[in-house]
Amino acid sequence: MPRISDSFGLSSGLVQSGYIGDSAVLSGNIASGQVGLYHLSSGLYEIFTISSGEIVSGMIGDAAVSSINIASGQVGQYSIASGSITAEHIASGAVLSSDVADNAVISGKLASGVVAWFNMASGAINSGNIGIEAVTSGNIASGQIGLVHLYSGTMFSVANAADNRIITSLGSGANIANAETNLNYDGTTLSVVSTSGQSNIFLLEGVSGNLVTVTDTSNNVGNKVLQVNAPNSGQFSFSSYGYLQVNSAVLTGQNANVVAYQVPDTASTAAFFDYSVIESGGARRAGTVMVVWNATNDTVSYNDVSTSDLGGLTDEIEFIAEINSDFVELIAQITGGIWDIRLSVRLTP
Repeated sequence: MPRISDSFGLSSGLVQSGYIGDSAVLSGNIASGQVGLYHLSSGLYEIFTISSGEIVSGMIGDAAVSSINIASGQVGQYSIASGSITAEHIASGAVLSSDVADNAVISGKLASGVVAWFNMASGAINSGNIGIEAVTSGNIASGQIGLVHLYSGTMFSVANAADNRIITSLGSGANIANAETNLNYDGTTLSVVSTSGQSNIFLLEGVSGNLVTVTDTSNNVGNKVLQVNAPNSGQFSFSSYGYLQVNSAVLTGQNANVVAYQVPDTASTAAFFDYSVIESGGARRAGTVMVVWNATNDTVSYNDVSTSDLGGLTDEIEFIAEINSDFVELIAQITGGIWDIRLSVRLTP
């Protein structure tokens, strides 16, 4: 083997692998590119003696390079053993969602806020992978966690559930709602039914403006925009024509004296009985019987104001008013013919 006096006497390629022993060359005395990757023992040289790209993944053993001595981009992700890089060594945003494989990070090794939600692929976190109380209240934006990720009971439960029932709150128990049996909406009709006998089924309270607005958008002439039905066949309605109609009573085929209508004598002190009478032969008239009374003395006064007869005589039917058993009664006195009687009743306040 020829003697070599110093490093400057060597031409490129004269020294082959194995001709120089370990530690034969001081750090920093070999120019970039003069010694190939395979001539270096593990851990003998600092990174500044190696040109960019000359050391590929796998050429340096585990722990051969001290932490923070590798510049950004010089070591690929496969060169680092699992768990050897902690959160402090990675700059914010340096790791994207596609750069970390599934299960690459052990649970608990990431500090709060280190991984943003948009760095995770859709579906990457399944239900059960986050423990109870793992997320502080208020740190999850609306919509970020679907219903399937919530444990049963963390929101609320619904009692008495059924189709189309409207939900109300219950005072007993935490986070419990009740689906009301008698309060339903099917997308077209709202149905409210009361079985408790309370005075108010539907109560509206407001400060100003219209408390109730009803609009008919169908443009069907004659529709009843608002209708209230009473158990005794009475009806109050408002038509799309703009008229108000009160059907208090309808009596058909009457041929003898009959109580056409009665109201408690304590309900008011005066009433107006708007009527129309039609005889089977076609004779008819309309009028109003005005009645005033004193419930204490059981006294009553009345007056019948009517139209002229139409289509024949109507003198075979007349109206009187009396108080009987604490009721003010409108009595139709019939002396002949067969009559239909229609009434609309108004009481003074």
